[in-house]
Order: sequence, then C-alpha cells, then structure tokens
Amino acid sequence: MLDELAADLRCVRPNKSHQMIESTTQKAILAEYDHFRDLFQDLTDVLKDLTTRLVAACNVRLHSVTCRCKARGSLSAKLAKPDKGYKQLSEVTDIAAVRIITYFGEDVDVLARMIEAEFDIDREHSIDKRHLLDPERFGYHSLHYVAKFGPARAGLSEYQRFAGIRFEVQVRFYLAARMGRD
Repeated sequence: MLDELAADLRCVRPNKSHQMIESTTQKAILAEYDHFRDLFQDLTDVLKDLTTRLVAACNVRLHSVTCRCKARGSLSAKLAKPDKGYKQLSEVTDIAAVRIITYFGEDVDVLARMIEAEFDIDREHSIDKRHLLDPERFGYHSLHYVAKFGPARAGLSEYQRFAGIRFEVQVRFYLAARMGRD
C-alpha cells in the first residue's frame, strides 16, 4: 500500500527538468520585458493621455484616470504562479494598464461603448466583473478589457510602434472603487 502511495506521489510531484524549463521560460520572458520596458512605459503614458481625451469627448464626469506599467517584480511574481502557463511575453496582457473611475455606475456603460469603438477588444480575455457578483454585495464591480490599437490608430505615426501590443483597460465607478479592493 505504501509503495502505491509513493508511486502516486511521484506522478504528481513536478520533476526537476520541468522546474528548469519553467525557470528558463520565466527568465526569457523577464529578459524580453527588460528589453522592451521603455516601450511599455511609453505605451502607458500614451494610454493615459489618449484615454483622458477620449473620456472628455464622452462628456463623462471622471473621478480619475490612472495608468501603470507593471513592475518587473510584479511580472516575476505573476509568472511564478502555478496556474499561469505563460510561454512568451506577448501572452501577458496587463503590462500596460489604464484604470478609469467614474462617479456614476451608468457612465461605465457609456465608457464601455467608447472603448469598444476606439480599440480592438480581445473578447476572450476581457471580463465584465460587474455581473459576477450579486448587485447587493460590495466587491470588485469592474469592467476589464484587454485591447490593442485598431488598424486605423496603429497606422498613425505616433502609434505605430505600439501596433499589436495588448494592454488592459479597467472601468469602474467611484463607489465600487471605494468599497472594493483597489
């Protein structure tokens, strides 16, 4: 009986070569991140400016627009999570991210329509977390888009270097931002 249990445990336990492959892949992704870090930071800066202008055109009263370029340490921690199986940097969709916080819940829908019109949305990786929770409960009521610049915008000289790079856009309203985990 103990021999069978030991055999079962050997099947479940990752072997050393598997860990080395993961470590090598993670190192390669981090090296690629290091190489392109300035590009991601530039994209983050451009996203903040562009998003602020696009939101202003929607006549939505904003609480804030914030952006961040994922820090190397955060990326490393994300890559090390056992449920993540990233093989290359382009699979990580939130290196550049913008968060838009409105004062009113109905403005989230206005901004969602704007985002869907202005960017190419990766529907497979986008999620509307507002519908995951009971509306009476507090929590992370947020709309998360994974997007990239569409062909028209990516064709403009000031955006060409960002063509094909995915980024995250989060939209939520102020009360959800105050009550949920930020």
